[in-house]
Formats: sequence, C-alpha cells, structure tokens
Amino acid sequence: MTDFYLITGFLGAGKTSFLKEFVRLFEGKKISIIVNEFGKENIDGHLLENLKAKLATIINGSIFCVCRLEDFEKALDEMLGESPDVLLVESSGLSDPSAINQILKRRDPGGLINYKGCICIADAINFKKVISTSVVSQKQLAIAGTVVINKIDLTNDWEETKNLIKAHNPNAQIVESAFGAFSPPAHDLLLNPGSYGDSSSEPGRRDLTLQSYLIEIDSEMSLKDLKAFIGLFIDRTYRIKGFVSLNEGNFFVDCVSDKLKVIPTDKATGQSNRIVALSGKGMPTRAAIRDAVKAFDPYKIDIES
Repeated sequence: MTDFYLITGFLGAGKTSFLKEFVRLFEGKKISIIVNEFGKENIDGHLLENLKAKLATIINGSIFCVCRLEDFEKALDEMLGESPDVLLVESSGLSDPSAINQILKRRDPGGLINYKGCICIADAINFKKVISTSVVSQKQLAIAGTVVINKIDLTNDWEETKNLIKAHNPNAQIVESAFGAFSPPAHDLLLNPGSYGDSSSEPGRRDLTLQSYLIEIDSEMSLKDLKAFIGLFIDRTYRIKGFVSLNEGNFFVDCVSDKLKVIPTDKATGQSNRIVALSGKGMPTRAAIRDAVKAFDPYKIDIES
C-alpha cells in the first residue's frame, strides 16, 4: 500500500521549499512525486529534480480540472504501478483540490492508496489578502488537515494568519515554518495530516478568469533591465517565476505579489529564457506586459498566453 499526501497552497506560499524538507521524513523509503504547474513551463519540477524520488510534472492547467485530469490519472497509474512507499502530489497554487477523494476512489478500486491527507501551505505575509480574494485558496484550506504557516521569519506577528485559518477551518492542525523547514515536534502532524471537506466533490472545469503568460526574455538584457522590466507589471500578477540566463549569469526569478526577487543560481535547466506570469480576474496583466515590452524595445521579448 502507498501512503498518499496532497500538498496545496496558494501561489508563492512555499510549497516546493516545504516539499524539499518534507521528503526528509521518508528517508530510506521509495518516493514518487507528481508536480502540477498551472503555467506552461516546468519550473518546480527542475527545482525538485535532485531529490531521491521518481518525478512527474503536469503543466498548463490544474490536475483537478477536467482539462488535465486524464494526465493526472495516467501519472497516478504509472507511479502506483511501481509500488512506491510514498506518493506526494504538489498541486498548482491555482487548483481547487476539492475532488481529490473522488479521483482517488475512481483510480484505486484495489485499495492500493492510503490517503494520509492534505497539507496546505499558507504564506504568513500574504495570507490575509489571498484568503479574501481567491476562492481556490479557501477551498485548499477547507480540505486541509494540517496547515503550515510558512515565512514566519519575515514577520513578528502571524497570529492574525493563525486566527484566519481557524476561522475558515477550525479543525486544522497548525505548524509554523521558515523556508519550508519545521521542527521535530511537528513531524507527527505532518505525517498524519488528515483531510476534511466534501468527499463527493467532482472535478470541475478550468476557471477562465485565471490566466498564464509565458514570456521569453532576451539573453542580451542586463540584470538591471530585467528587474526594471518585471517591475512594470509585477503588481498586476499573483506570481512570476522562471529561469533566465543573461550575460551576467544564470538567475531564478521568484516573485510573489509585488515582491520582486531575482537570485543567482547555478542550476542548469537546459531551458530557454522563459518566465511565467500568473494572474486572475480583473487584473490587466496582458496590457501591462505589452506596455513593458514596448518600454524595453529593442530587446527581443516574446509573449505567449
């Protein structure tokens, strides 16, 4: 039997950082991981490829939407066919995971899966904004048995976040974290998270208000200009991330809300210079990106949505 864990949380909360730490609790076990990217570029998969685990990535939509459900079920079948001890699924930050019980019930008639529950990662800095504006974040929180409040190193007061979590899910166990790491007393809460929510929920259709933009960056752009370019539309997005190779070196773009972060990396991904921008209803992201491209002519910057 395979222990199955679902890891959710809104964009930029720190799911991938948490997952890197979480796998340490399964030392010596055979681990499989399925990573879901809402955007059209495999980014988190590259960040996790050094883990001692079999890895599958599903991009361009939510695995809980009918548009990508078949891909998810195929990946589940392939992973289960190799009888891992542990199967971890990191869903997209824009996913509504309410249908997880129904999906597992359909794909596991032989009882090969031991669903341990859902762990939701919450950003201690941005949680208040996210929970009040994003329906999917409310649904992610609703089914979680354990909630990890991440980034507590960036604030002196996360009590409001804790109170908001309890207001939306009074049954949730809470773990505090910085950089996705956690202390030994939290191990049992994470290994046995549990799950809530409506077990009869069925997969839905893609929320057309959620948008993904793939932006190819000119390698001749300077680091200073890259930051300035992103700064022109960052406040019109939920999340911007990707790997970029410039004359000054290789960089990982990792922006949440209006927080701009471009950090050096020695990771060789073999990808072209592409970053993904994610946004939602009422956000004039496309127009803002186009204006930014015009402002940085004659750099060659392409946009795909």
